[in-house]
Amino acid sequence: MPDTLILCYHTVSSDWNDSVAVSGERFSAQMEVLARLGYRGVTFTEAVSESGGHGRRVAITFDDAFHSVLDRAFPVLAEHGWPATVFVVTDYGDGTRLIDWPRLDTWLSTPHERELRVLDWGELAQLQAAGWEVGSHTCSHPHLAQLSPEDLRRELNESREICAARMGRCDSLAYPYGEVNRKVVAAARDAGYLAAAALPERMHPVRPLEWPRVGVYNGDQLGRFMAKTAPASRWLRSTRHHVPNENGSLPRARVLVTDGQERSTLAAIRCLGDAGHRVTVTAPSADAPGFWSRRCTNRRIVPDPRPDLAGFLDFMEQLVTDVQHDLLLPGSDASLYAISLHRQRFERRLRLALPEHDVVVSCLSKSRLGEAAREAGLDTPDTVACGGLQDGIAAARAFGFPVVVKPCDVVVSQGRGLQRLSSTVVRDERELARAMAPHDAWLVQRYVPGSLISFAGVAVEEGLLAAVTTRYRRLWPPAAGDGSFMETFPVPPDLRAAVQGMIGSLGWLGVFQLEMLEAAGRFAVLDLNPGPFSSMGVARAAGVPLSALWCSRALGYHPTADEATAGTQYRWEDADARYAALALRHSGLASASAALRPHRSVAHAFFRADDPLPLLARGLQARIRLTPRGSERDGSARLGPGPPARPDR
Repeated sequence: MPDTLILCYHTVSSDWNDSVAVSGERFSAQMEVLARLGYRGVTFTEAVSESGGHGRRVAITFDDAFHSVLDRAFPVLAEHGWPATVFVVTDYGDGTRLIDWPRLDTWLSTPHERELRVLDWGELAQLQAAGWEVGSHTCSHPHLAQLSPEDLRRELNESREICAARMGRCDSLAYPYGEVNRKVVAAARDAGYLAAAALPERMHPVRPLEWPRVGVYNGDQLGRFMAKTAPASRWLRSTRHHVPNENGSLPRARVLVTDGQERSTLAAIRCLGDAGHRVTVTAPSADAPGFWSRRCTNRRIVPDPRPDLAGFLDFMEQLVTDVQHDLLLPGSDASLYAISLHRQRFERRLRLALPEHDVVVSCLSKSRLGEAAREAGLDTPDTVACGGLQDGIAAARAFGFPVVVKPCDVVVSQGRGLQRLSSTVVRDERELARAMAPHDAWLVQRYVPGSLISFAGVAVEEGLLAAVTTRYRRLWPPAAGDGSFMETFPVPPDLRAAVQGMIGSLGWLGVFQLEMLEAAGRFAVLDLNPGPFSSMGVARAAGVPLSALWCSRALGYHPTADEATAGTQYRWEDADARYAALALRHSGLASASAALRPHRSVAHAFFRADDPLPLLARGLQARIRLTPRGSERDGSARLGPGPPARPDR
């Protein structure tokens, strides 16, 4: 059987540092390697049909008909005597319009604007006369899966008719963004295409109207190129885990997620991977649990933005330049702040899907949180803004110990990096002084006992796309920590309306979590986590994949969300083990047994039967201890309720 390799390029440029631009030197070297390996160049239609012959054959395809294809790629291929295939967007075929679809439009009005020129019909005819094939890339380069049946037919039928009228025939199609589902395939068949090119991450078995291509991008150095195109590599990619989405489409989005060391990021990685997306994960060290997940397809160790902001930004900018991604999802408050503040370094290469930076700052402000909660009719515990220790002592004495100490701003500059300030519960003036030492501006809040709940969701311009409410059954540390065992319950309609109003007034868009106190039938807002949060795995287990929903929305789709299943349970394994150990020492075997009792169908923070290694990584990362970080003698770990005061997300 022939070895058929089909490659997808976009443009060839040695001075344009976009992810779709391959340098002329690198393109030439890649073609030389293929020739030495015995490949013979053919057109796309020849490659996917019997007319392509036998042996090793390669079809070089170019999406979008960039002008550089004629200027820089054609001479290289001519040296080998190879044809290629170029897919043209017919609305741009007169050559007068610059490419202006999303992401690439950010290069307009820059020195690299000239790179957005496209071939006109006369120049395409020159390529055709040299043996090249000209196929359709639709009329306007839309997301085909999102179109109505009428618009889908127009994009496919009219572009084929125009291309055939100009070039004499048009048998092939490349789907914009590589996106294809069953509806699109059926429409392509009805339009009369004989072959169509997809761009899947999983090299599925070949089908005439879903031929898998290997994408080649800016960061594909020669070794990586050879690895991607090797027959063994293509076979391995055909066996990878893949879950089609509800429309049956292949995984399309390449999502870059930071902070793989966090529980929040692991939950996001699994959620995105389960939805079929390709996930690149960054973290400061190799023991990050997110690196060990089967849903992580690419791993990069990066500087931590807290001690080294410049190093983090430089590495991330180079990463999105070298490797094409569609969306960047910050996994921690520090990364969120850093990427938002320096967004101009990333926006030309991928989507950030972040609100304006002043909105990000507001959502990382505890002071603004209280104002927004009150505006929405939600309670907040009595709070005093303090400019120093003496103010804090006065407020604490007025409220009575214990009190909760919170930073006014969660992320602040410190030296060459950033510092994330945490909330904590303090029980005397000595602890208060220690808590307020790192910074000047703090909030001192009345400690209010009650039942802790979480309200999580996805905020979009129209309101809330999804919502999940969870009750904290156990905390770690017990008096002032995160949920170690949680259970979902039905979303109260009045609470949903109030939260929608509050998040709307803040202006946040995307995944979020509100931590709240429930007492006497009322809800008081305690904390806001803008972005992925540590217990997000319970939402997916309850049928609401928050990060996947936001990814789809950020990429221009309009997903719908089901109601969360009530009664879904979640366990943070090592935290619940520590809770049990503490319960055994202070409350006896019965209390400890309750914490360790197995539950059917419970979702875990780190362990999943089909993805077990993150739990091992957690053990290496944390060197799990069954005692809390704080000293039991000073009372920082005791069994009892209390507001959350988490050291991370």
